[in-house]
Amino acid sequence: MDPFLPIQWLLWAAAGAVVLGEVLGWRARRTQHRSSRWQRRLRWVAILFLVAAVLWFGIVVLDFLAFVRSSEV
Repeated sequence: MDPFLPIQWLLWAAAGAVVLGEVLGWRARRTQHRSSRWQRRLRWVAILFLVAAVLWFGIVVLDFLAFVRSSEV
């Protein structure tokens, strides 16, 4: 299994959630309404996806560096 595949899915999901949250937030600001509860939750979900993607990327990079270091002669 490609170790980068989960990262790609997380990044696409995070990007989609951020874009959707920004569009909904822009519409809410444009109509002078407060963002609804589900829009705020969507924003937090987007933030959590971004954090998860960064952590997963960090784990993959550290794993790769450990592999490179262990294979050195």
